[in-house]
Amino acid sequence: MNKKAETQTGYLVPLIVALIVLALVVVGIWAISSGRINFWKDLPVPGEKNDTIKVESTTFRYIISDDAVEYYTGTEWQGFKGKSLDIGNKRVDYDDIRRQFKSYFHVIRPEERIEITRYQKKIYDGGEYGEVPWLDAVLFLIEDVVPNGIREKGNVFGVLANSANKGDSKKYGQFIVNQKGEIFINKVKPDLELEGNFKKQSSSEEPYKMIVERAIEWRDRVLKKPVELSWRVVEKGKEEKKENGKFCTEKISFQGEISLVVRLEKPANGETC
Repeated sequence: MNKKAETQTGYLVPLIVALIVLALVVVGIWAISSGRINFWKDLPVPGEKNDTIKVESTTFRYIISDDAVEYYTGTEWQGFKGKSLDIGNKRVDYDDIRRQFKSYFHVIRPEERIEITRYQKKIYDGGEYGEVPWLDAVLFLIEDVVPNGIREKGNVFGVLANSANKGDSKKYGQFIVNQKGEIFINKVKPDLELEGNFKKQSSSEEPYKMIVERAIEWRDRVLKKPVELSWRVVEKGKEEKKENGKFCTEKISFQGEISLVVRLEKPANGETC
């Protein structure tokens, strides 16, 4: 009797497993044929990489010092270099959005990112430099990293000079204002040669406080205009088309790094922010 029961049980288990597998196959075929699962679209193609990520986030940030873009997952910032993000029917390509952020902040037109500003207060008073009532500073925005630990993307580089006599410009040094608001000065020696080393100064004391404030105000002036970003509209059965929009940026500072944050669900209202 026991042997007969064991024999029946031995036949029953494989039968149940076969029925379960058959049911899963039938449900799978139904889901694919009804369009509830786009199996063929999501199936990896041999020799090709799946470089598209489906997300719900519409918030991006551009990290100036790294020249990199990340999206917000809801809990953390995530990079997607070399990939694209699908947000509904919008496809955002990493290389495009990074290039657009960079062009916006550094500005393609050089005249908008180079300026001569005059500091009316005394920069150098007495000593080996003599008394200088004012100085002109030619301001540049640093785009490329120079491997000395000070010159980094997004920092402001300035050349200090006094040109009281027409055609006679006397250099008084150089300065760099970094993203933290720190200032480094490279002064000139009595023989008008640069000392060769940028030395950190107190940005809370004059005249350095004045230089820092003016440099940061000039650097962030571009943020008064919206950035123009583009994406591709991807819909099943339709040809892809390109769309763009303008968005105001929010500057945030975290651990000494400046980032520009944009939310695609909040387009700019006009040409100013």
